[in-house]
Amino acid sequence: MFFKNSQKGSNHWYLYVAMLIAIFFATQLGSLASLIPMYSAVNNNPSLGEADIDNFFRNPDFSIFGIDPNMGFLLLLLPFVFGFIVFYYAFPLLHKRKFSSLISGTEKVDWSRILFGFLIWMFLSSLMEFSYYLQNPDIFSFQFNLSKFLPLLLLSLLILPIQTSLEEFVFRSYLLQGIVNMDLGMSRSTKIILGWLITSLLFGMIHMANPEVQSYGIVPMMLYYIGAGFFLALITIWDNRLELALGVHAATNFISAVFVGYEGAAIQTESLFKISELNVWFAAIGFYVIAFIFTIICKRKYGWTKFIKTQMYT
Repeated sequence: MFFKNSQKGSNHWYLYVAMLIAIFFATQLGSLASLIPMYSAVNNNPSLGEADIDNFFRNPDFSIFGIDPNMGFLLLLLPFVFGFIVFYYAFPLLHKRKFSSLISGTEKVDWSRILFGFLIWMFLSSLMEFSYYLQNPDIFSFQFNLSKFLPLLLLSLLILPIQTSLEEFVFRSYLLQGIVNMDLGMSRSTKIILGWLITSLLFGMIHMANPEVQSYGIVPMMLYYIGAGFFLALITIWDNRLELALGVHAATNFISAVFVGYEGAAIQTESLFKISELNVWFAAIGFYVIAFIFTIICKRKYGWTKFIKTQMYT
């Protein structure tokens, strides 16, 4: 089963620390790829200065430095690509088990689950965005440019899932399995719930550095990010595998990158629509509504039983 995979191989606590440090330094190395062209543009353009770099971190728009938005999008994703590569190759070496053991108990990928999660979440999120448009049509602007949209679409299909998958593998699988495997003097079901809480809070905390937190307020944004962590962990635990969370997270960021973007977001692209004024409370509450609907759909489709009962046999 999914959580019993954590008992395989080597699982000393210091291996988890070493892995997380390795991922951190890999992402920092990838960040240099975006910092180099930024500072190069500042050095070559007298009208640019440190203030522009500070503004960039509040609103990551690469056009400030004369960098094409699609190239800027790729530069933002490179840290996650570096991190994923290190994680993928270092995990079997450190823990002496297959990387696929982070996905399911059978160590096989159910691609239909990933696709189902992606498509259903896309549909529900699109309904929410459409309802927001009906209430506030004036704040939506259409900005289609075929020559820029096609590369954006390609990046979002091929590279963006690496970013979302890295976060899912680390929080909803690696750390969650690791906590369940710890000797805490608790029952397995209790440790699963503890891991659910801890990883969800950690997921929210790492997003505190995102520019939208400063732009729209820590309370509504943490309500969203921590809630997202709880929801993604919930469907992972209940389904006893990771694929649905992989699909949902990929769909969330795909919509933000390709269809509807907003000022001050961590992902700045030339999406089809741009929102000039985000109602962050509507977005947060709307997320909880569609998360509830998604969970009900999956419960019926996959025959999920009671949540606590599921944990007893994981």
